[in-house]
Amino acid sequence: MPVRLLDQLTTYMVVATVVGARLGHCLFYEPEYYLSHPLEILKIWEGGLASHGAAIAILLAIYLFSRKNKLSYWWAIDRIALVTALAGFFIRMGNLMNSEIF
Repeated sequence: MPVRLLDQLTTYMVVATVVGARLGHCLFYEPEYYLSHPLEILKIWEGGLASHGAAIAILLAIYLFSRKNKLSYWWAIDRIALVTALAGFFIRMGNLMNSEIF
């Protein structure tokens, strides 16, 4: 895969991760508050990220990336499978170290 495409895929995924995680938290856990205070959605430094929101956004971003670059969606998904599993491991280990899960 050309480095240019990898850079573009990485950019799509990073943006999708942050935006999706924040929107996931806002829309899944406290929709009434965030819909009445929409500017609060932008305050990612105050916490509130949902991994399932990030997962949905990453799948959508990879679809858009594949469509733009005329690649197979499944081919693109296959390219990120190992990295995604590794990231999930580190996220859950961080949750464990913060005593957020047992």
